[in-house]
Amino acid sequence: MSKRKLTENEVREIRCLNRLRIHYRGMADVYCVKNIANKYAISPTTVNAIIDGYSYANVPDVETMQ
Repeated sequence: MSKRKLTENEVREIRCLNRLRIHYRGMADVYCVKNIANKYAISPTTVNAIIDGYSYANVPDVETMQ
């Protein structure tokens, strides 16, 4: 009798979730406010104001840009 609590599928899922976590953490680092600001030669404060809707409020938003 095995004392293991997790099934093989659950172990695979945990490993998959970890890979996704690592991937999206890397993506978050790439798209940090500082890097966005540097890309457009603006301040991080301006980027936050745009994100929060204080600046450029008249520009309609889209889901994502690819």
